[in-house]
Amino acid sequence: MPSPHIYYSPALKCWVLGDNWTVRLDGHVFVIPQGFMYDMASTPRIVAPIINCFDLGTGSPLVHDWGYQHQGRMCPGLTWTRKQVDRNFNAMMRDECVTPWKRRYAYAAVRLFGWLCFRAKAQEPLPRAAKRQRKEADCQ
Repeated sequence: MPSPHIYYSPALKCWVLGDNWTVRLDGHVFVIPQGFMYDMASTPRIVAPIINCFDLGTGSPLVHDWGYQHQGRMCPGLTWTRKQVDRNFNAMMRDECVTPWKRRYAYAAVRLFGWLCFRAKAQEPLPRAAKRQRKEADCQ
Protein backbone atom coordinates (compact mmCIF):
# COMPACT_ATOMS: atom_id res chain seq x y z
CA MET A 1 0.00 0.00 0.00
CA PRO A 2 1.52 3.38 -0.92
CA SER A 3 2.21 5.84 1.88
CA PRO A 4 -0.31 8.61 2.43
CA HIS A 5 0.51 12.18 1.41
CA ILE A 6 0.49 14.12 4.70
CA TYR A 7 1.75 17.49 5.84
CA TYR A 8 2.02 19.35 9.12
CA SER A 9 -0.07 22.48 9.53
CA PRO A 10 1.56 24.87 12.02
CA ALA A 11 -1.60 26.99 12.07
CA LEU A 12 -3.76 24.00 13.04
CA LYS A 13 -1.00 22.28 15.07
CA CYS A 14 -1.83 18.91 13.57
CA TRP A 15 -1.10 16.65 10.61
CA VAL A 16 -3.37 16.83 7.58
CA LEU A 17 -4.02 14.23 4.89
CA GLY A 18 -3.21 15.88 1.56
CA ASP A 19 -5.14 13.52 -0.74
CA ASN A 20 -7.85 10.90 -0.36
CA TRP A 21 -6.13 7.71 0.82
CA THR A 22 -7.48 4.28 -0.06
CA VAL A 23 -6.89 1.68 2.64
CA ARG A 24 -6.99 -2.07 2.03
CA LEU A 25 -7.00 -3.78 5.38
CA ASP A 26 -8.47 -6.86 7.02
CA GLY A 27 -10.41 -7.77 3.87
CA HIS A 28 -11.98 -4.30 3.55
CA VAL A 29 -11.34 -1.28 1.37
CA PHE A 30 -12.22 2.23 2.54
CA VAL A 31 -11.16 5.78 1.83
CA ILE A 32 -9.95 8.34 4.35
CA PRO A 33 -10.77 11.74 2.85
CA GLN A 34 -8.39 14.54 2.00
CA GLY A 35 -8.20 17.12 4.77
CA PHE A 36 -8.51 14.62 7.65
CA MET A 37 -6.68 16.15 10.62
CA TYR A 38 -4.92 14.04 13.23
CA ASP A 39 -2.03 14.10 15.69
CA MET A 40 0.08 11.35 14.02
CA ALA A 41 1.31 9.14 16.85
CA SER A 42 0.94 10.65 20.29
CA THR A 43 3.81 9.62 22.49
CA PRO A 44 4.41 10.68 26.08
CA ARG A 45 7.22 13.24 26.40
CA ILE A 46 9.26 10.85 28.51
CA VAL A 47 9.62 8.42 25.56
CA ALA A 48 9.74 11.03 22.78
CA PRO A 49 13.58 10.98 22.67
CA ILE A 50 13.56 7.28 21.76
CA ILE A 51 10.26 7.00 19.83
CA ASN A 52 9.20 9.91 17.64
CA CYS A 53 5.96 10.14 15.68
CA PHE A 54 7.51 8.85 12.43
CA ASP A 55 8.98 5.77 14.12
CA LEU A 56 5.53 4.15 14.01
CA GLY A 57 4.98 4.54 10.27
CA THR A 58 2.75 7.04 8.50
CA GLY A 59 -0.24 4.95 7.45
CA SER A 60 -0.74 3.04 10.69
CA PRO A 61 -1.22 6.12 12.93
CA LEU A 62 -3.48 7.66 10.27
CA VAL A 63 -5.84 4.66 10.17
CA HIS A 64 -5.70 4.30 13.96
CA ASP A 65 -6.57 7.95 14.53
CA TRP A 66 -9.36 7.76 11.93
CA GLY A 67 -10.78 4.76 13.77
CA TYR A 68 -10.56 6.43 17.17
CA GLN A 69 -11.97 9.76 15.99
CA HIS A 70 -14.93 7.96 14.43
CA GLN A 71 -15.54 5.42 17.21
CA GLY A 72 -14.53 2.53 14.97
CA ARG A 73 -16.92 3.56 12.17
CA MET A 74 -14.40 3.29 9.36
CA CYS A 75 -17.05 4.00 6.71
CA PRO A 76 -20.78 3.35 6.27
CA GLY A 77 -21.38 -0.34 6.93
CA LEU A 78 -17.98 -1.05 8.52
CA THR A 79 -17.57 -0.59 12.26
CA TRP A 80 -14.62 -2.00 14.18
CA THR A 81 -14.32 -2.38 17.93
CA ARG A 82 -11.50 -0.53 19.67
CA LYS A 83 -9.66 -3.85 19.86
CA GLN A 84 -9.98 -4.31 16.08
CA VAL A 85 -8.75 -0.76 15.45
CA ASP A 86 -5.76 -1.45 17.73
CA ARG A 87 -4.99 -4.83 16.14
CA ASN A 88 -5.06 -3.31 12.67
CA PHE A 89 -2.75 -0.54 13.91
CA ASN A 90 -0.33 -3.28 14.99
CA ALA A 91 -0.68 -5.14 11.67
CA MET A 92 -0.07 -1.97 9.68
CA MET A 93 3.02 -1.11 11.75
CA ARG A 94 4.36 -4.60 10.94
CA ASP A 95 3.64 -4.01 7.23
CA GLU A 96 5.44 -0.64 7.45
CA CYS A 97 8.48 -2.42 8.96
CA VAL A 98 8.30 -0.65 12.32
CA THR A 99 11.01 -1.92 14.67
CA PRO A 100 9.48 -4.83 16.64
CA TRP A 101 10.12 -3.40 20.13
CA LYS A 102 8.61 -0.03 19.13
CA ARG A 103 5.62 -1.79 17.61
CA ARG A 104 5.10 -3.83 20.81
CA TYR A 105 5.40 -0.68 22.93
CA ALA A 106 2.91 1.25 20.79
CA TYR A 107 0.43 -1.62 20.68
CA ALA A 108 0.66 -2.14 24.46
CA ALA A 109 0.18 1.60 25.02
CA VAL A 110 -2.99 1.81 22.93
CA ARG A 111 -4.39 -1.35 24.54
CA LEU A 112 -3.68 -0.06 28.06
CA PHE A 113 -4.58 3.61 27.66
CA GLY A 114 -6.46 3.96 24.36
CA TRP A 115 -9.85 3.54 26.05
CA LEU A 116 -9.39 7.02 27.52
CA CYS A 117 -9.35 8.62 24.07
CA PHE A 118 -11.84 6.23 22.49
CA ARG A 119 -14.38 6.84 25.25
CA ALA A 120 -13.70 10.59 25.31
CA LYS A 121 -14.35 10.78 21.56
CA ALA A 122 -17.73 9.09 22.09
CA GLN A 123 -18.76 11.73 24.61
CA GLU A 124 -17.64 14.87 22.80
CA PRO A 125 -19.73 16.31 19.99
CA LEU A 126 -18.07 16.03 16.60
CA PRO A 127 -16.97 19.30 15.04
CA ARG A 128 -18.56 20.11 11.69
CA ALA A 129 -15.40 19.14 9.77
CA ALA A 130 -15.35 15.68 11.38
CA LYS A 131 -19.03 15.15 10.53
CA ARG A 132 -18.27 16.07 6.92
CA GLN A 133 -15.25 13.74 6.88
CA ARG A 134 -17.35 10.84 8.16
CA LYS A 135 -20.02 11.52 5.54
CA GLU A 136 -17.45 11.69 2.73
CA ALA A 137 -15.58 8.50 3.69
CA ASP A 138 -16.51 5.63 1.48
CA CYS A 139 -16.34 1.89 1.67
CA GLN A 140 -15.77 -0.15 -1.42
